[in-house]
Amino acid sequence: MDFFPAQNKTPNTLIQKDLDTDKYTVIATKLCDKRKDLEDALQDTSIDPAVREEKALALIDAKQNLSVFGVSEIDYQAYLSYKENSSEQMELF
Repeated sequence: MDFFPAQNKTPNTLIQKDLDTDKYTVIATKLCDKRKDLEDALQDTSIDPAVREEKALALIDAKQNLSVFGVSEIDYQAYLSYKENSSEQMELF
C-alpha cells in the first residue's frame, strides 16, 4: 500500500557529485572550511572550557556532515594541501 499521495512525489533533489559538480564543489568547500576553522579555534589554549566543548561538539558534527556528504578524510586532507598551495577554487571534489 502506498501511503504517500502521488502529487507529493518529487524527483531526486539531492546534490550528486557526478550530476551537480559545481554545486557539490561549493558545498564541499564550505564544509571543509568550516571544519578547518573549528580545528584552528580548538588550537587556542586560552579559550573558555565551555566554548572549547561547544566547538569540539561542532567539530564532531562537521566531520559527520562531511562524511554524509561523501567527503572522506583523504579528500579533506587533499583539500587542505591544495588550499595551502593555491588560492584558487579547488577541483578535487
